[in-house]
Amino acid sequence: MPCCMSGKFGEWCKNEDTLKISGIDYCIFHLPKDSNSKRYNKIFNARIEQKISESIELNGVCVLNGADFPDGFSFLGLCNSFSHLSLCGCRFSNANISNVKFDNSVDFNGAIFQGIADFSDVNFYDNVSFMDAKFVGYADFSRAKFNKDSRFYKTVFENEANFWLATFMGNTSFEFAKFKNTSDFSETEFQSDANFFAANFIGWASFCKTIFSDNFATDFRDIVAGLTGSNQIVLFSGVSLKSLIFTSIELEKMLFKYCIWPDRLFLERALGHTNYELMGEVEYPEVEELYRNLKQRAVTEQDMTKASDWHYREKLMCLEQIRRHNAGCSRWRNLLTVTWWYWFSSGFGERPDRAVWVLLGLFGVLLACLAGSLLFETGLTSTPDWTKIKDMLLAWPQYALFVSQPAYTPVCHLGRFAVLVCSKLLIPLQAALFVLALRNRFRR
Repeated sequence: MPCCMSGKFGEWCKNEDTLKISGIDYCIFHLPKDSNSKRYNKIFNARIEQKISESIELNGVCVLNGADFPDGFSFLGLCNSFSHLSLCGCRFSNANISNVKFDNSVDFNGAIFQGIADFSDVNFYDNVSFMDAKFVGYADFSRAKFNKDSRFYKTVFENEANFWLATFMGNTSFEFAKFKNTSDFSETEFQSDANFFAANFIGWASFCKTIFSDNFATDFRDIVAGLTGSNQIVLFSGVSLKSLIFTSIELEKMLFKYCIWPDRLFLERALGHTNYELMGEVEYPEVEELYRNLKQRAVTEQDMTKASDWHYREKLMCLEQIRRHNAGCSRWRNLLTVTWWYWFSSGFGERPDRAVWVLLGLFGVLLACLAGSLLFETGLTSTPDWTKIKDMLLAWPQYALFVSQPAYTPVCHLGRFAVLVCSKLLIPLQAALFVLALRNRFRR
């Protein structure tokens, strides 16, 4: 009789000799653990080597789906010649896969690692997949190297997961992965896209000195940290955040220490772009809310430098929403908004250099109003009245300094109104914005 598992895991073992356990036929590969005593381990090891050799001679594809590997089984020297190794649904006690070099693609989809899973210093030269795999014991991927794409989609880590100093050179996916204990990605390097979308970090998660490529995306949207109601966080320390994707929702579960912040977060840079495969459509209100929450956190932490930066980006997103809303209208419609003038006059109260140039420009406008009024009164003449010109020039700083009786007052109503608006409204308001921006700059 063929093995009872040949239907579930394919017919690759249908021609194997079987043992009858409790009236059910099992091949040596699928023999249950409680029956797989030491006397069968040697048989299992020898048969695995034969199976790999047969697969290499046949087509290079080695299928061992559902195999129940004995404690301490080693893959050293067995994984160099096939084109693909399928270990889907396999069960491992204490898996010793340390220092193994997998030259070709490997699938551990649905595999269960019941004891320690030692993948330290392993080298995957081709794609590898741990989709739906389950690590019951300690999972050690320290110093592992993934040369191409790696997939940990919906993988469950019930104990500690260690990826210290691991290197991911291809696209990496931890989508919907569940880390029930601590997870350590310290000094791990991601050289391409890294997707942690909807990953669940129930235990402490550390990304200390982790290297994320600035040229690719690292998605942390919809992550869950800790159990419901807990204060569990995901720590980022000494990390460049240029490529990280997160929103205000995930921000509550993130802690940043000594990180390098970009001028614009990835979420903002993705606005209007369709060439980011990890991104859906990003809306301006979403980015504005993220900057607002970052500003509030910076104020709480008394980091006024970042608070100013986030305030500027927040208001800029608000302005961009107005521009998009008015996209089908005249460009001059933007000039009717307070937000636009707030940006133009002082960079939202954060750019004193811009504020002082606008203030100097208003002084120039005031001089032009005075000069225009005097010209209207005297008209063009070859013999200018230098006394009135002198009084007008003297009145210029007097108006700016709010002197009650300046040396010259325009006669025409329009000129007098323009001078009063400029000297009594615009210049004082711009001076206040300059003081505000200067205060914010020194407050840093």
